[in-house]
Amino acid sequence: MAVSRALKAWPSPVTLQEAANAAEAEAACRSTRFDVVTLDVRLPDRDGLSVLRTLRACGHDAVILMLTGFGDEEMAVELMRAGASDYLAKSRLTPERLEQRLTRALRVRAAELAVRRNEHQRGVLANASLATHANLTEEGLRQLLVDHACALIGARTAATTLLPAKLVTAAHSSSPQLLRPPPAASLDKTAIDALQRLTGPLRMTLAELAESPGHAALLAAAALPWPEREWLCVPMRDGQGNLLGVLQAADPLAEFRDGDLAMLDQLAHLGSLALQNARLFRELREASLAREELMAIVSHDLRNPISVVAMSAAVLLKSLPDDEQFKQPRTQVGRILRASQQMTRLVGDLLDASRIEEGKLAVELAPLPAGELLDEAIEAFQPLAQEKGVQLTSSAHGASPIVTADRARILQVFSNLLGNAFKFTPRGGSVNVSLDVQGQKALLSVQDTGQGIAAEHLPRLFDRFWQPRANSQGAGLGLFIAKGIVEAHGGVLSVSSSPGAGSTFSFTVPLAKGEAGRAAG
Repeated sequence: MAVSRALKAWPSPVTLQEAANAAEAEAACRSTRFDVVTLDVRLPDRDGLSVLRTLRACGHDAVILMLTGFGDEEMAVELMRAGASDYLAKSRLTPERLEQRLTRALRVRAAELAVRRNEHQRGVLANASLATHANLTEEGLRQLLVDHACALIGARTAATTLLPAKLVTAAHSSSPQLLRPPPAASLDKTAIDALQRLTGPLRMTLAELAESPGHAALLAAAALPWPEREWLCVPMRDGQGNLLGVLQAADPLAEFRDGDLAMLDQLAHLGSLALQNARLFRELREASLAREELMAIVSHDLRNPISVVAMSAAVLLKSLPDDEQFKQPRTQVGRILRASQQMTRLVGDLLDASRIEEGKLAVELAPLPAGELLDEAIEAFQPLAQEKGVQLTSSAHGASPIVTADRARILQVFSNLLGNAFKFTPRGGSVNVSLDVQGQKALLSVQDTGQGIAAEHLPRLFDRFWQPRANSQGAGLGLFIAKGIVEAHGGVLSVSSSPGAGSTFSFTVPLAKGEAGRAAG
């Protein structure tokens, strides 16, 4: 009775609920979140210490003031260890002391909750940073933003609206019945004007919203409930200051705290960065799809007419007499034949690149002597070596092993690597093709004494359509295709190079079964 009278006399309004025993107290605390619980150490049905432990165990974070007739230090230590906010001996109970103890305990509790809230908000922002940057779709980002907004500031409802034009809104609520059906139409001109005028985070009361038709329309379009106290709205902008959209939060029941608007603004900043990444990714994907479609058209629709041109030129060249009178026509037809063959190779490269990208490159594996592959590659490029004045040599360490490979495809790898070696090796230089055995693999290498490759170009050297040298010719597919063929064999293609010291391209091919021991012996 003394406690009730003292609490009712407080300057601030207090709602009291009394419990006659431990069972009633625990039931009340399960159904209601109290700010303060005053609890006797001795109760009719149980001791108050066990009730204190039960309340703390179930996560009740109210201020719990223990009242005891035994004011010894041992009891005080036990109460505080069990989770009491403070204790007061009944012999010293006065309205002034009770108010003093509870005011102090409430301040401590508020500080503890603020620390916990800050830690929670930092955790939510950290998770939001990871989640938003890992999501590369606008739809997923809208949902992530509203989910994290609710978790960040404890709002029951949040929404995000993205520009341009469509102004699609994604809304979230911990209580779905709070959300109103979204409007059939997009934002009206009043709301769009209010949107465009946003210069920074906005916090408006219910009265202020009623006097601002534009902001009210923006809130209405988000399908959020009309707040009883406040509405938060923060803009999302790109690096140039262009408006990407807004993030809103409203709570029909609770009041926002100081700092909530700043936290929501930080989340909106993370969302802006992620949204720009998502749009860039979408544009890149669309460009990639367009390029793939163009490649398919070029590869399939041009293959047949190019073949007709090549075959016709070959037939015509054979039919022209080999005499002075037909020298010029034979030269022209020869050019047509060479150009059509070059186009046929380019179309083949485009098809191979497309198959590699899709993981559909087929290889026909068979046991082959690795030495024969070297000899064929060198024989094919010997005329070019003589023409360019470059020495072409080969070296094999140990016996020539049997490898499991596709002959045509491995020769295609050699063709690409040797073609590049001769392209960038000056007259008087050398190109060496070597063979070695490393464990279960045959190591094949092409080494040149050319100009070498700058270190910053090496990470992108095997990318499709990329070439490190400004004077390079071709489509930039050779190394990409070579890498894809080697990997289809279960091998690895690597490069070692530095400017002025030449380059060495090496790739592995699996040995045939039982070859590792024989080659090593």
